Amino acid sequence: MTLRRSVLLALLLAAPLGAQTFDVITNLPAPPGTDIIRIDRPNPTQRLTEYRSILLLAGDLVTVHGEGCVQTGGSGKTWKRYVNPSGANTDHLYHGLVWIPGATSSLVRVEGVQDKPLNVTGGLSPDQMFLRLGYEDDDYGDNSYNDHDDGTEDQCRGTGGGPASVTVTVKHASAPVSRHAPFDLVATEFDSNGLMLNPKWGEQVNSGNPPGTGLCGQPWLPPCTTQAPSIDKAAICAGSGLLGGHGNWAAATYEGLLVWENHSAPGQDDDYSLNLHTPERAGATVDRPESVHIEFDSDETIDHFRTPWWSAFHEAVDKFDDALSRPLNPPHEQMVNGKFAIVTGLMGLDLGHNPSGESHPVWAIAIRAQEDPADELWAMFVRNWGNEGYCSTEQHFVDFIQNRYTVRLPWRTGATSVQVIEGKTQFLTNNSSISMEVSIATGVGVFVSFTLPRPEEFGRVHGEIHLQWTGAEPLPPPPEPRRIARDGNEAEDRAAAQVSKMTPRQRTAFLAALPQKKASFDQIQVRRTTAVRGRALPLPQRQNVRVRSAPDAAKAARDRQRVDALRSATAPPPR
Repeated sequence: MTLRRSVLLALLLAAPLGAQTFDVITNLPAPPGTDIIRIDRPNPTQRLTEYRSILLLAGDLVTVHGEGCVQTGGSGKTWKRYVNPSGANTDHLYHGLVWIPGATSSLVRVEGVQDKPLNVTGGLSPDQMFLRLGYEDDDYGDNSYNDHDDGTEDQCRGTGGGPASVTVTVKHASAPVSRHAPFDLVATEFDSNGLMLNPKWGEQVNSGNPPGTGLCGQPWLPPCTTQAPSIDKAAICAGSGLLGGHGNWAAATYEGLLVWENHSAPGQDDDYSLNLHTPERAGATVDRPESVHIEFDSDETIDHFRTPWWSAFHEAVDKFDDALSRPLNPPHEQMVNGKFAIVTGLMGLDLGHNPSGESHPVWAIAIRAQEDPADELWAMFVRNWGNEGYCSTEQHFVDFIQNRYTVRLPWRTGATSVQVIEGKTQFLTNNSSISMEVSIATGVGVFVSFTLPRPEEFGRVHGEIHLQWTGAEPLPPPPEPRRIARDGNEAEDRAAAQVSKMTPRQRTAFLAALPQKKASFDQIQVRRTTAVRGRALPLPQRQNVRVRSAPDAAKAARDRQRVDALRSATAPPPR
């Protein structure tokens, strides 16, 4: 994909219950300077459909190729070719249409421009330079892609007679390649919340390589970035790394494979730390070149979870994530290593040590914890607030659009349908206003949406959804987990070293002086609608999702107590 485009994986779903999925857009592999976009099931139920995410510029060379058939309604065999239909009334009906601004004056038949390079000229307003498709009919109410037949005069029989598709190839005019600052965060795709999806650092876009501080100096300042990351650091981490804290760029969603790292030692921030191996190493840096680091505070999250998967994971971490007694391949690592996950969090750099890409806090995570198509298990939690751990002082709030967060669980290859296993699916919350909804778009995914209270109410929801797939192919085996070595220079590592040198008596006193956890479980059953199919969902286009920060007095008090406990336990005895 060129840097001049943001062609999105758009989902234009018909609104009525049980309706078809229309206009599924896929970006296909293409040589440099070219975009190839395939639109499956172009909408035949209206004269004109706009694709505002598929942008065109003067000088582009556009080629359109349509194929397949449409159900035109009526009795008998009624499917007809999308490009060149035959049969009664096809002199003026049943044709697919296309409008390429700057190349066609309005909607024209695809048949007339099929496979012909069309040159886009200038002179039009930039906000009109996007692709349109259409369909020619006198009654759109019974058009669809349902109930396939061989078609009028058998024109849709055999290979090529399935649902229509349109492939648009755009060769871009020669132009200087724009370059990004090394530590600009750049996205070409967006998730269902309008958040950046798998964004890369500017240097990754420029050269394909993760950035490092050797390129420009301080990553949070010009000329390393043209953006304006916020800073959250703590005095306890002064002198640690480049800044003793965090540089925070934006809310973002990443997908990839998980690898467990650790649960922070007693007296630190109580964070769970994992690494997410993202596609094309998106978000990685020279100092963590294969993954994005993710963290969430167990005091804010898993300590309050009690659904089966989260309870088992929590128990395994508490029992086995200890360097002195950890067995080979401990249970908690087996539960997450190599599992596909979708993570939404505050993306930036951990500047408390060698700078690495980090999603911290994690606001939402969905882990495909069990891959059996007869019982696929996704473990999830969602919130819109969270702290950044040891080297931080603030709470970070995210204002999702209408306080609604949606995650798309991907459609499995070969599947013809999916259903929620009601008896096993369960979600719990600490706030009775939280609700959830499941929408199924055939061939696209399972959309799980949560409506949350304002971030300042500290609402959260956790649980697991079980899916039963029909016809799904087995998933390929994941690659071997790749562990990331810690650099050992963090303030947390220095504190852990002090704890490891304590005598048994000192350690007992130290643990007793730490903030004590309160036994508080989320117990409210989440209100959930029955799974709906074909429900209209938001287009994946960028939204202005605001991130706000505020001092966290409760965390500051816990941190002071931890520091005092460490100092007291390691102080030399009085003479």
